[in-house]
Amino acid sequence: MQDGGRFHADYMQRGSCQDDFARFANDGAGRIRNGVVRAGRLVGEVVSWEEDGCRYSGMVSRRSMHGSVACSIAAGGRSFHFHGRWHAMRAPAGSEPEIPRGEQAPTC
Repeated sequence: MQDGGRFHADYMQRGSCQDDFARFANDGAGRIRNGVVRAGRLVGEVVSWEEDGCRYSGMVSRRSMHGSVACSIAAGGRSFHFHGRWHAMRAPAGSEPEIPRGEQAPTC
């Protein structure tokens, strides 16, 4: 649910990240309350926004949206850059969100 620049949502994600040393899971589920969308923009079917050091862009359809994400994270005096794909869809009320069969899980 969106209220101005803030939103509330339940989410489920599946994916993995890899650096020079290892591959690690990026799976999880949770609830976002009072999330903040920065630089959000919707022009026609094209959507973009920024959140927690990541820039998202993509396409919107009636019940879903998908696109790419690029993140920059500073840690230990170094900058780490990640990129990948994302997919979001509206789940029926009272059901668990799920990634459709055949949809590639996001990676970073």
